[in-house]
Amino acid sequence: MIKRDNAGLIEKSENILKILLVLFAGYYIAAFMIVVISRIAFPFELEWMEGGVLTHVRRVLQGQSLYVKPSLEFVPFIYTPLYYYIAAVFSKIFGLNFFSLRLVSFMASIGSLGLIWKITKRKTNDSVSAFVAAGFFAACYKLSDGWYDLARVDALFIFLVLAAISALQRQPRKLVQAAVFSMLAFLTKQNALIFILGMQIFLALDGRKGFWKYTLICWTGILIAVVTFSGLSRGWFAFYVFKLPFEHATVPTEWIRFWTR
Repeated sequence: MIKRDNAGLIEKSENILKILLVLFAGYYIAAFMIVVISRIAFPFELEWMEGGVLTHVRRVLQGQSLYVKPSLEFVPFIYTPLYYYIAAVFSKIFGLNFFSLRLVSFMASIGSLGLIWKITKRKTNDSVSAFVAAGFFAACYKLSDGWYDLARVDALFIFLVLAAISALQRQPRKLVQAAVFSMLAFLTKQNALIFILGMQIFLALDGRKGFWKYTLICWTGILIAVVTFSGLSRGWFAFYVFKLPFEHATVPTEWIRFWTR
């Protein structure tokens, strides 16, 4: 009798905790949506790089090269160009303004919420865990200084990395799709090379076929993109995307502080 009562009490406590987790997750998702909707059309910079990103998109719309010799008029950022081209499409529809650019990031973040739900649901077969995982991502909005909806490359980059991970879960059927999303992630932000290496390690350790197929498709696509953009820009693409980032100083204190603060 006592064991039955304890089992019932534990089950009841678990259900209460699940309800609380769902409520908190729902709160943070709703708060994220409300904050973004309230500021997405704000006509001025929310972060110092947004104005520069707008200039990049303007150059795309005007048919000008992004990777050029630095001048007083224009110096490009050190990112790969996919976000600028997608934002240019949105700018043709909604006008060249911060709203168009932030809309790309907002939609990418919504997609990331969905992918996190999907990845977790597939792994745990539990809808509650999947919803809480998505809510946890939304709860980190403030922790990230609100970068999920800024006119920057980062939100789109995260979405594409998650899309590649989601596709890898269903290999080998979606292996080509995973490689394509990985290439697109690189074309959004070159940090994707770190994630691509991680995916290759996963495929190698997983033991199933797919490592060489993923590696060949992904790296061939990246190599073609780098050679093409570098050729069209007379080498400036490689200079901005690879050489300049390596000039960043290493700050050893951040190796620990990043994870603790």
